[in-house]
Amino acid sequence: TGCAHPGIVKIITMAKALTKQRVLLVMGGFHLGGAAPRELEAIISKFRDLGVRYVGPCHCSGDSARAMFEDAYEDHFIDVGVGRAIKIRELY
Repeated sequence: TGCAHPGIVKIITMAKALTKQRVLLVMGGFHLGGAAPRELEAIISKFRDLGVRYVGPCHCSGDSARAMFEDAYEDHFIDVGVGRAIKIRELY
């Protein structure tokens, strides 16, 4: 995503509408650094509703958001960082 200034849920919704495909992975800056826990819970719920299978929050996602996404997604949380190689075919 780079940095999701327009809103990460809005970006996912638009991507699904444009591609007519499911969302395997959302990775990048979710722009949630100042989000309250209740807001983060709602966003995680929306991710589930949108069928997002894997998440890799980084950059401007915020520590609280990263922790909450890790708790929610467990094995489907990807700890993203510089130099990390992610093989998409292994996520299917």
